[in-house]
Order: sequence, then structure tokens, then C-alpha cells
Amino acid sequence: MGEIMTKSFRSGPWRVLPPYAGTSRFPIGADRVDGATDILGEFNGQGGVGDEVTANARLAAAAPELLAALKWCKMTYGKDWPTNAAINDTIAKAEGFPA
Repeated sequence: MGEIMTKSFRSGPWRVLPPYAGTSRFPIGADRVDGATDILGEFNGQGGVGDEVTANARLAAAAPELLAALKWCKMTYGKDWPTNAAINDTIAKAEGFPA
């Protein structure tokens, strides 16, 4: 069984930074209060095709907002929403719990 996360992720917003010089590695960053940017991870363009790497990086950078939107939907619509099981599974996966 997979390891359960015990820490929460870095809150957003996250953003895709320009690729490192001469590479197709796109860092994902988050701004700090002091104005500096923390690098949270990166997407490596190896194996990607065309704009796919950039699109994957943008999707990852949107993760905090996507998770917040799912939690809002769950809170707002509760059991009345037909896809609530999928929402619960996705939230659990994002938070490191078995779906």
C-alpha cells in the first residue's frame, strides 16, 4: 500500500516559470511573501510532444485551485451531485489518502 502524506501541500497560486536555458524543463514555482519564488518541482520535456509538456506543467500549476474548486463543489452540492464519489476520490488522492 502507498505511503500516506502527513503534510499538506504548498498553497497556491502556483505558476509555470520559463524553461531553464537550453532545456525543455519547466519549473513550477510559488511566490513567497518576501518576493522570492520557491521552485516546487519541474516538468521535464523528455518524452513530451510539442506543447504537451507546457500543457502538463500548466495543469500541475493549477492543482491548488482545482482542488479548492472540488472542495467547494463538495461543500456546496454535497450528496446531491451525481459525481460526488469521483470528487471524493480525487480529493483523497490529492491529499495522499487511498481513494
